[in-house]
Amino acid sequence: MSKKLSYQIVLVVFAVVCGCGAVYAAFVSNTVTIANNTLTTGEAAIKICDYTGSNSWTTSLSPSLNLDNVAPGEERELFPDRDIEVGNDGGYLDQALTNNRCPSYALTPNRTQTVLAIVPIVNLLSPDCPSTLATDISLRFDFNGTSSSAKTLLDWSTNHQLIGDALRPNTASQLKVFAALAPDSSSQNASCTFTINLTGQQ
Repeated sequence: MSKKLSYQIVLVVFAVVCGCGAVYAAFVSNTVTIANNTLTTGEAAIKICDYTGSNSWTTSLSPSLNLDNVAPGEERELFPDRDIEVGNDGGYLDQALTNNRCPSYALTPNRTQTVLAIVPIVNLLSPDCPSTLATDISLRFDFNGTSSSAKTLLDWSTNHQLIGDALRPNTASQLKVFAALAPDSSSQNASCTFTINLTGQQ
């Protein structure tokens, strides 16, 4: 076979291969679109209820809690006449899940089904809490049947420790707070005002 004929055969094979490739590439469809897609994240939320007071779920309570004549070394409950409930708001809080104390309410949208631990932080209202009392007064939280360790107000102001067992969504537990004055405290006829902030943490 001559070189010229061999060259022609190679060209024909090359043309056939290229032609097949071109035909295959021609069969490409149009594009369809699924447009304007939105994903909305949920919101972790807790609520608080004073069953013996307003008996409604809210984000803030001001029950005007006062302890008078506290003696050194003495521990007393901060609000002994009140039933405070803290709930993990997964969209609704059912009476049956809160021991029929605080009322149920309608579905709240965008709530997550997230188990939350409760973390307390104390906000010292300066100058309404002298520095001596901030270290002389300690708090202990009892939540979900578990008692926290006692820490000074100053220590609770930078706290990251959770209290009790974590709450499942749409459940609530009773919160009790105990305050104590250090045995060696010399603060007489002095007052300290503070706020307790509670945060739910996954």
